[in-house]
Amino acid sequence: MSNTPTITFSQCNKGKRVLVCDGYVYHLNKLCSKAKYWRCGNRLCAAVIHTDINDEFKVRKGDHSNHLSSPAYIEILSFKSNIKQCVVTEATPIGRIYDEELVKAQLSQTALSVVASTQDASKYLLFVIIDLIGHILESSLNRIHRLETPRLPITCRFDIPTLYNLTINVERFLLYDKMRRNKRNLIFATGDQLRVLFKAKQILMDGTFSLYPHFLNNFTRFMQLSSNRVSK
Repeated sequence: MSNTPTITFSQCNKGKRVLVCDGYVYHLNKLCSKAKYWRCGNRLCAAVIHTDINDEFKVRKGDHSNHLSSPAYIEILSFKSNIKQCVVTEATPIGRIYDEELVKAQLSQTALSVVASTQDASKYLLFVIIDLIGHILESSLNRIHRLETPRLPITCRFDIPTLYNLTINVERFLLYDKMRRNKRNLIFATGDQLRVLFKAKQILMDGTFSLYPHFLNNFTRFMQLSSNRVSK
């Protein structure tokens, strides 16, 4: 019966490749023409693994007697690596990517307790993934994602991808899209927002005149007043 351990590979927070074995993470310490030398990620630990140049296991030396394994940390490394891959290759909104990958990952309760919820992130584009040592991926992921996001239109005649017609929960968001006298009218709202609006006794309107693209005449928001609080 073979005693050869199973090794896999993932990416650390800085994007560098790491080796994973029996719940421990190893970083590449030395690369030679015929072998790779991996050292435990805990700097106080002397455990090492040697692989050949094709990442096939050769030998393991030392033990981890001075620290415990980190299965939750390894789960999060894999989770974040999958998210980054999707951000690079897909135009899907980051919030939806995060939710879908979170469902697929089936993280343990320990791992779930150290990742952020999309509800805690800024609307649409910002989210924060907090790992065991407090690293944040938000800025780098959004920078990559912007490269895959369609550019802002310069005229009112543009196509709206199906992806942006829906909410993150795959509910209808674009309700109306018509051209009238060379002017385009767009109405966005969710079903819950409309139900709240139709039940409101007082409705407020707010027009934005300085932040919208130059080819738009106006951007108007409808809000309802309930219990002295404004709901958008």
